[in-house]
Amino acid sequence: MGQLAADLLIATLGLEPCGTMLSPTALPAVGLGATGGSGDDDDDEGRERLSTELELFCPVPSSSSSPSSPSSSSPSSGDGWILLQQRAPDALGSSHAAARALGAWAKTSGISRILVLASVDAADRGDAALDPASPFPSGPKTLAFVASGGGALGEWTAAAESRGAGPLPPDEEGQGRAASHETGLPPRGERRLPPWPLLAAAKSGAAPPTLALLSYATEGDNAADAVALAAAAAGVLGVEPPPSECPAAAAAAAPPAASSSGRGGTIPVSGPWRAPAAWAAAYGGRAVPVEM
Repeated sequence: MGQLAADLLIATLGLEPCGTMLSPTALPAVGLGATGGSGDDDDDEGRERLSTELELFCPVPSSSSSPSSPSSSSPSSGDGWILLQQRAPDALGSSHAAARALGAWAKTSGISRILVLASVDAADRGDAALDPASPFPSGPKTLAFVASGGGALGEWTAAAESRGAGPLPPDEEGQGRAASHETGLPPRGERRLPPWPLLAAAKSGAAPPTLALLSYATEGDNAADAVALAAAAAGVLGVEPPPSECPAAAAAAAPPAASSSGRGGTIPVSGPWRAPAAWAAAYGGRAVPVEM
């Protein structure tokens, strides 16, 4: 889910490639046209560019300010953040080492805080988040967040709550190492998939303070969930599309609708969001060569 939402941010906000990272733990991956184009068969923008397992994307600096690095400007400002897109998992057993290495790189680069986008199994959604009669005004929750690393995340957590995300309930008390009999999931601190290793690294001080913005996920077409996650992330970062391009309804806390199918290979999404070219093949809008 995090990868889908990150590609939405890249395509919609017009982020530009600004680096490729090499990691001894991320499995190698390469492909064409992951972020170029808009999913139309006739749109070849960016398809000749290679996409790899770890890539950095930067906002285009505004005309009123000069380019700046993450170490010299606020992560909440439009030009003061970067996006790291990971398209391949880490090798089996190396996720915690990879998280510590990423945290060390972030600290060395002057990055003050991290926002990680990921999914969490829908089985993790407790009764309070499911009950329409709960205190949540918008009904059952589709987004959640977990903060790790101290008080530097107060502004971000407030923004996440304003976007309809609620704090992820803690593990059941006394669960220990045993998996929950209801969900079959191990305690979150022992999980090896994102965002748990990075949250653990932030808690120990090996990474900057980290906020995980999570989408409750199930199997199937997650396009609408990815749009909701990307919209919430943009709100947290303060980099929403201009009001002239974003209808008021799209800025509401309720998750926007999305569709992954359409004519001519187009993958329409709601409001100002622009589907990346990779969605055309992933969701059937563009034919995959039979040789593959």
